[in-house]
Amino acid sequence: MNEFVNHHDPSLQLIIEKEFPDKRCVGGKYSAEEHTITLYNRDIEIQCERVLGSLERLEEYTWINP
Repeated sequence: MNEFVNHHDPSLQLIIEKEFPDKRCVGGKYSAEEHTITLYNRDIEIQCERVLGSLERLEEYTWINP
């Protein structure tokens, strides 16, 4: 995923964290000020299970989440 981001915008930083530090289920966020995308793995898993019923298509879901 880092390769994809760097290929399209080398100044954009991708950060991957375990989970969102609040009670909301946030899969990812963009910070315009810092020009970063942060993905939250556990929250993406939860969303994938809720929407698709399993983690079978987690990789695809992760790409479309932010």
